[in-house]
Amino acid sequence: LWQRDSNETASDKPEAVQIEAQGCNIVTTDKIRPYILNHNLSLHGSSRRSIDESLIDMNTNSGNSYITYSILKILSLPKHPAGVVNIFTCNPLEIDFDGINAEHTHAFIVFQDHLGSDWNHVNWPNLSYIVSRIKIPIVVFSLGVRTLNATPAEVTESLSPDAVKFFQLLASKAVSIGIRGGITAEVMDALGIRNYSIVGCPTYFEAGRTRQVIKKKIDEDSKVAGLGVFANKFITSPEYILQSELDLLHALYDMRVSKYKGVELFSVANRGFQSSILAALLDRRVHFFPDMVKWKKFMKSGFHLAAGSRMHGAILALNVGCPVLITAGDMRAREMCSLFRIPHYPGIGLYDYPLDELESMASVDEINMAYDSLYSRFHEWLVGCGLYFDPDEGVESEDVEFGDWPWTVLEQSSGIVAEGRLKRALAHTGPELHYGEWLSLGAGSAYTTCLIFGWDQPSPGFTWSYDKVAEIVFRVVEPGLDKITLDCVPLIVAPKLSAQRINVRVNGQIVTRATLSEATKIECQIPKRLSRKTVYTIRIETPDSTSLFELGKQSHQSPPLGIQLRSLLLEQDVAK
Repeated sequence: LWQRDSNETASDKPEAVQIEAQGCNIVTTDKIRPYILNHNLSLHGSSRRSIDESLIDMNTNSGNSYITYSILKILSLPKHPAGVVNIFTCNPLEIDFDGINAEHTHAFIVFQDHLGSDWNHVNWPNLSYIVSRIKIPIVVFSLGVRTLNATPAEVTESLSPDAVKFFQLLASKAVSIGIRGGITAEVMDALGIRNYSIVGCPTYFEAGRTRQVIKKKIDEDSKVAGLGVFANKFITSPEYILQSELDLLHALYDMRVSKYKGVELFSVANRGFQSSILAALLDRRVHFFPDMVKWKKFMKSGFHLAAGSRMHGAILALNVGCPVLITAGDMRAREMCSLFRIPHYPGIGLYDYPLDELESMASVDEINMAYDSLYSRFHEWLVGCGLYFDPDEGVESEDVEFGDWPWTVLEQSSGIVAEGRLKRALAHTGPELHYGEWLSLGAGSAYTTCLIFGWDQPSPGFTWSYDKVAEIVFRVVEPGLDKITLDCVPLIVAPKLSAQRINVRVNGQIVTRATLSEATKIECQIPKRLSRKTVYTIRIETPDSTSLFELGKQSHQSPPLGIQLRSLLLEQDVAK
């Protein structure tokens, strides 16, 4: 066991890992028969009826499935795992403890970020009972903290008494606890737990000892993966990979989404994401993978960069040789990025970053330099836990050996259906619009939440539309909408751009065509058949939109601009 001396900090990294396995004989991989508690693998073929059922298997996040998949691949154990899919929802009375202790060599317990007050609602006494009944050697994988910015001392103080009792019992029973980084180590120390080792997450070593990440040129034609929350105005067609973004997943799979709860994803800090994810839904560029083999195959299809807020999505990308950028701002990302030397830019939006800067930020040098020693430490830890494999032979099990597993299959909705669901949900999330008053659409206005697609960040008094299509989605307090008036100013740069054509559609029906050369209030009469509705989509098409760069007014590339939208007025025909 690595332990710090009085002069070391939790973030210092040991050169070697030494564990005295408590009564645990070293076993070669061909003799390991683990029972895996909390394996989070969704293996139900097509029998799962909803995304929610699959997410329960995964303990809310597909990245959790990747942990057990990696453990089994590293140890060359491609058979279906025996175990409990979700330790937090299982009934302990249904577990055959006598069979586990008689038929298996080890109990693997797979955790994630379960040290933190967000998990105080868990029935920790249930988990304590499960651990107390296990008599074979216990090895714990991937335990980490869950907090945005609390100190280790604050995390420790926030744990419920039952959680503290559980982790102390677990430590007394386990051969060793593999943890994600130095922040978690400080919490373990504060709990009086010493039999841990900072080895990170098994997912990082799934590709074997010889893994190399290859630096790649990024330009307008490069294939880029958006990991969770990501948007960049120079990358027009990112392929999004979701892991636990519940309401986006409901839009992708289920009819039941009625209100978008994850409004923080569409905050100013995540500039451009709302428009980008809506366009991706429409184009079927949004993906979710219960099947780890298909996820890896997809990431092997020529990506030059994977960027965004998802840690395990980034690790999987690295394992197929793709550079990454991680923007998650919590301590989970911080401690693993620090340990693994992954490029980490916590909390920043990447929307305005030029492509050459993204390429520079996604450095691979430190990742590759540190990998061999990190891999050796992880191997030594496994051997110390009684789990032997030869690291020089690489990972024996190929992905194809796991391809025959009954991975859960979920049928995605068509692009137009998924996009429509999310638009309706957003309309019900934003404020109801009232008749008879001008509604400001500049910075600071609550009504800018209605600008869901094709809009720049709001400025004082107005918001620019960019590219050639922009959309507004809103709901009114009651039926009877008769007329919409848009107060707008077109981008005019004479003599190159002296006027802009504009088409306005309401719920798909064209209501106005105009040519603008100055500030104008555009009146749009609502067809009678649409006046009975309460949710509306205004689509503004500006085919003459042009970038300031192309007009000679900017020195760098930028999206085409259409109109400044200042405000809108809704008028009601009471007779309708």
